[in-house]
Amino acid sequence: MSALEFWQLVDDNQDQRSRAIAAGIHELLAENRQIVDRETGTLRALRFSDIALPSRTNDKIMKYAAAMTEAGLPVSIRQVGLIGTPEAALALACLRRLADPSDTLASAEVVALTTIAAPPAVARRGPRSGAVGG
Repeated sequence: MSALEFWQLVDDNQDQRSRAIAAGIHELLAENRQIVDRETGTLRALRFSDIALPSRTNDKIMKYAAAMTEAGLPVSIRQVGLIGTPEAALALACLRRLADPSDTLASAEVVALTTIAAPPAVARRGPRSGAVGG
């Protein structure tokens, strides 16, 4: 038995498709289906964390999540948050560079992330009053 399954849904209504997927996942888990554990190589029962449902759009994922929640299934949605922003990438690169001055990749990221063109109003502004240096 394969760890990968393909379900072909013929209904065009997204809400009905979402409920059908949730029902199918519920049935899979109720069957006590066995899979091979990646780490131990032994058979074990299928768990919620073994199931992934990729989607091309966030709208569909939200409908899938709502249908699964309605069916009593736990849901976790990967979302880009603060850590995915350029500011966080810069902060992490700076921290890596501080921790290891020989980290050339971190140095390159700092340079790349700080040389992004600023909006003209910000770029034309001189030093703030009270700024040190000259």
